[in-house]
Amino acid sequence: LQQAKLFKEMSYTEQRVVVNNILFDAAATYWEWANAYQAFKIIEQNLKISTDRFKLIKKTVEFGERPAIDTVEALTQLQIFEFLRNDAFLEFQNKGIELSLFGEIIMKLIYYPSGLHLPWVGIMKPIFKILICYY
Repeated sequence: LQQAKLFKEMSYTEQRVVVNNILFDAAATYWEWANAYQAFKIIEQNLKISTDRFKLIKKTVEFGERPAIDTVEALTQLQIFEFLRNDAFLEFQNKGIELSLFGEIIMKLIYYPSGLHLPWVGIMKPIFKILICYY
């Protein structure tokens, strides 16, 4: 509430600086979220490959083509990728929550009754939809 009062008392230029800083932070957070998502998808693919590899090695051990110790190495690798996937998913979720907070802030700026003219609202609407609708 105090920040809203201070924002209302700021000059137009100061308001634009605040809005631009918020938009910059929102854009940076969006790209961090997108990066976390891509990292999660890559690790998920590696987990699938590691799972298939473990199954293959297990079969070759059953047929006597490999020593049993190879399953230990494959299982260890599989567990490492499971851990990495869980860690990447947690990072992706945390970045999504952080991103959703910017959606609320930006919506408040757009509909703020201060008379601040925001000419970039039309251009930024797709980004606002992503920010707002993520959660």
